[in-house]
This record gives sequence, C-alpha cells and structure tokens, in this order.
Amino acid sequence: MSLLESEKTNNNNNIPDDIIEQIIIRLDVKDIIRCKSVCKWWKSFISGPRFVKSQLDHSYKEDAKTNGSGHRRIVMTRLSYIDSLFRNCLHEVDDYTFDFQVCHLAGSSNGLVCICPDSRRVFVTNPSTREVRKLTDPPGTSCLSSSVSWGFGYDPSTDDYKVIRTSRPDIDALQCFQVLTLKSNAWKCVAHLSYRFVSRIGTLCNGALHWFVEDDAQYNKYLLVSFCLTQQTFKVIPQPKDAGYRFTHDTKLGIFKGCLCILRLGKHPPFHRWVMPSDKSWEKMPHNERLQLDSAHYLESFDHYIADKNDYLAPHKSLFRHGIPFSSVDWEYVNINTPVFVQSLVSPHGSLKRKMLENIASRNHKLLKEDA
Repeated sequence: MSLLESEKTNNNNNIPDDIIEQIIIRLDVKDIIRCKSVCKWWKSFISGPRFVKSQLDHSYKEDAKTNGSGHRRIVMTRLSYIDSLFRNCLHEVDDYTFDFQVCHLAGSSNGLVCICPDSRRVFVTNPSTREVRKLTDPPGTSCLSSSVSWGFGYDPSTDDYKVIRTSRPDIDALQCFQVLTLKSNAWKCVAHLSYRFVSRIGTLCNGALHWFVEDDAQYNKYLLVSFCLTQQTFKVIPQPKDAGYRFTHDTKLGIFKGCLCILRLGKHPPFHRWVMPSDKSWEKMPHNERLQLDSAHYLESFDHYIADKNDYLAPHKSLFRHGIPFSSVDWEYVNINTPVFVQSLVSPHGSLKRKMLENIASRNHKLLKEDA
C-alpha cells in the first residue's frame, strides 16, 4: 500500500472518492484550498484535474441557480476620473478612456483572468487561488497603442486557453492578429486584417470572441466580427435590422443571460438593447425589462500581481473584493460590458506544473519554519 493510499484509509474511513468530491466541491474556493492541508491524499485529490473540473462545473451550476441576481462580473479598479456626464467612474471598461488607463482586464474564462498592464506585457491569474503567470512578451517592434486590442478565452478542443492581441505598427499597415496558447506560451500571427478594431476588448460568447471593427476599405463602415477559438476562423455577424439601430461609438458589446448583447448608450437611460439568442436573429429588449443586479468582483491594482519566485502571491495579497453589486442604472453599460466570472481552482500553469510549484512552496515553507 502506498503512502497516499495509507493516508486515505486513515483519514477518510474508506469513504468513496465521489462522495468526498461532492462534499468538498460545495465549499467556497478558499475553504477548498484550506482542505489541502488535511493530508497529502486530500492535497493530491483536490489538485487533480478531475476534481478541478468537477468544482468548475459545480460553480457554473450554482451561479445559474441564483435567485433575483444576474451574472458574477469581474472589473478592474482604477483611479477615479470625471467623464463628460460628470459621473465618478471607478471601473475599467471598454470605453473612450481605454488608452488613458495603465492596466487592462483583457478577459475572463473559467476563473482565469487575463491582465495587460500595458500594450506588451501579459499576465494570467486566478484571483481565487492567487496564482499568477507572466506570459511571453509579444514579438515585434513598437506599435500604435491605440491599435492594440485584446481577447481571452477557452478552447475545449485542445483543453487550452488563448490570448488574443491585435496591433499595427503604423496607421497604414494591416492589423496583425496574434494568438498565444497557455500550453505553448508562444505568439503566432494567424492573420493580417484590413480592420481597425473599435472594441478594445473581445466579448466572449459561445466559444468565440466578438469585436466591433471599422473596415479599412470603406470609410465609416462598421462591422461586427467574431473569432472562433476552436477553428480559428473569422466571421462577420449581421447587426440588428431594427429601424432604430445605428452603430455609433456609444454602441457596446456585452453578455446578457448568456447571450451576446448590443447596448446603445444615450445621454439618459433607458438605453437601447438587442440580444441574440444562440445564432438566431437579434431581438430588441423592451425598455421596461429591468436588468438583474449583477455581483461584481473588483480586481486590485497591478502591483498585486507581482508573484514570488514560486509564481504564487504573498498570503496577504488579495486580488479582489467579493460580492459588491452594481447598484445604479447609470452603470448598466458597465454591467453588460464587463466579463462574466466564476470562482474556480483552474491553474494558469496547468495541473502538472501546479503540483510542482505547490511542492516547492511547501518545502520552502517548512524550511522557513525550521529556520524560525
């Protein structure tokens, strides 16, 4: 009998693995992480890919069962400023202040969050587990900062996550569309596009990222394009044919009840909203349909993402504040425009390297205790 099997027998009294799993996955992520300290078997079991997937599936199901509230969202905190409507803005959103901010949230998928402190550096973190991974810097020379757009999402066909970066070196060049996978940690230019990306952050929905773009070949022609993460193909999606619809720079993409949504802002609410259920045609939402109150997780400033040599954050560094709701209708566009988030145990390093890092961190912790 191995050491892990012996510990399992001594600590669990031969309780079946699936029963243990169903008990633990109902705990909050921070409590699940504490359970790793029970014994080596629990640590190995909880860190395994089967449990990580089960916990993620459970989190999605629980979030879907919320009564009276909408999605969990994740937003980047930023220094407040006063916009043209004299509103105090505290959240990083895909708006006209994008280039004036020093750190951007490029997207969220399965509990992982992509952070871009500038046009070249990229980090992927799990705020729940406090793991941080710095990715390879994109290749190439300097580019126009106003041309850089981002995206982040999960590809189920390869069980991998992809970071998207678009840029152009000068105003007359084509847009270089680059893709990085977490498993390879290498950038690859998959296309050169004659588009100017109006949306700076891709909206993830049904396995594809979506942006508004302007066609270089035809002035003032705006398209809605999607990029399928699995097939790595582009598609132009028809926009609403409603007589009241017209693209302006106040037109934003987002997610509403799991569907792609277009929100057109005005000086005063209510705003105009269109929703696309699955791949069907656009449906305009009535003005009297109120949005559910979403729960926001606020990411901290960039200095919280500097990991130690083991790629884990110091215990006192919390990456976000939980459960703060959007409470004002003025923030309806922030509500829809920000990424959906779920708490998970998914590691930005992958399961094998995660176990190696945990073992290194555990040994270092023991050495520190012995020295003390």
